[in-house]
Amino acid sequence: MERKEIKFLTTEMDVVVKRVGKMIAQLESGEIIVDPEAQRKLSNSHAKDIAGYIRNALEGKTLGAYFPAITASRRPNGIDAIMDGQHRFFGAWEALKQIQKEIKAASKAESIDEDLLAKLQEFEELIINSVIPMVVYIGLSKEQEQQAFHDFNQKGKKVSKALALSFNHSDPMVSLTQRVCDMESMKAYVQPLNAGTKLKPEYLFLFSTVYTAINTFCGNPKNKKGIDQEALFNELEDFFNILADHLPEDVSGGDSLYKHAGTLPGIALFVKRIKEAEGVSWRTTLKHILDTIPFSNENLQFVRHGRASMSADQKVLFSGSKGAISAVVKTLESTAQLLDNQGNEVFWAYSTLQQQESVTIVSEEEAVKKAEEAAEILSQVPDEDEEAKEEQEDLSASERAVLKAIAEAENKSLSGSFTQLGKQLNFARSTITEAIRKLELKEKITVQNENDMKVLKLAN
Repeated sequence: MERKEIKFLTTEMDVVVKRVGKMIAQLESGEIIVDPEAQRKLSNSHAKDIAGYIRNALEGKTLGAYFPAITASRRPNGIDAIMDGQHRFFGAWEALKQIQKEIKAASKAESIDEDLLAKLQEFEELIINSVIPMVVYIGLSKEQEQQAFHDFNQKGKKVSKALALSFNHSDPMVSLTQRVCDMESMKAYVQPLNAGTKLKPEYLFLFSTVYTAINTFCGNPKNKKGIDQEALFNELEDFFNILADHLPEDVSGGDSLYKHAGTLPGIALFVKRIKEAEGVSWRTTLKHILDTIPFSNENLQFVRHGRASMSADQKVLFSGSKGAISAVVKTLESTAQLLDNQGNEVFWAYSTLQQQESVTIVSEEEAVKKAEEAAEILSQVPDEDEEAKEEQEDLSASERAVLKAIAEAENKSLSGSFTQLGKQLNFARSTITEAIRKLELKEKITVQNENDMKVLKLAN
């Protein structure tokens, strides 16, 4: 195929393959540039993360390193301006610079480690000679470059957290999650990966929810490759078998709090805490918890002790995964009995748990400031990739309430001040304000100002 025949719709393109060393030389000479008017600002921390990703691949800690093509715009002066992929390139360059710095230090050492030096020099050569494909658009205006950058980063649908986790073989927690999901006691409750990313009525958990719970259960260790997987799985097997023995037979009902993405990790976080309490059997304690504390939206202990919200018909409402984790842990810390292997209460163990402020009742106005309520709790929750911490398309209770109210309104719209809307929907003003802002950002609703009132409508 001749180059002039390479087009996307009407835009002429060139497809080239460049070695990293060549790209560095061209960037230094000005043949390749990064134009800040058509790109985001370079994040040094992101580039260093990618450098670490490359280094892990070189060290054999992962199953290789993989880059999609870099996209650029060839300008009339022949200069290629990178539109998408600058962090991949600068990450590779950062990895190279780190290795070259180590080579220099190893070469000057009093006792030169020849094996280490040879390994570093091999890594250096591998990076320099690595090729990165580049797709080059020809003849774009500055506005078209900006539009292209926007579309590259906004139009693509992100891979669901569940699917991404299942394909990530560099994380041993994934294989443990799959083993748990394959347990006979759990199969009926975990939605298969090929069934989509939204939880269906016939299941209680997504793969990603189980993954989060497992990471929480074992404290989200930084060196996951160093864990004893078999010993951990033996504990996980007990945890999930105990859980399965207490799960509702009819999972299609709408009253089960287990369906919320934060409930299972909340239970796992509480168990993680009591595992270290002297004299306490976490297995006996967990059985007693599940025997005596209903995980139903009718159990107002999650409002009284966990600071969850409450609907107009007095049902528990969790506002997102963070809120659910906080509510579950606070409730269990306030109500659960800590027991030994014989079922005797271990009174001295309570002082070893972090004490939470006791709350008898929570009004709508006071209810949901989850970041302030659970700062210590949430610091222990595994920080998975930031763009997918919440379940894909997961809406908080307040967001769902707004959408439902608009859909059920006679004229398919809601109007009022934030305070009025909060009272109408039975949520605190700050909560409803945040819900409306998020729904507008997600393009679920439109918001117009009319005479100091907000008019909310479903987006087309």
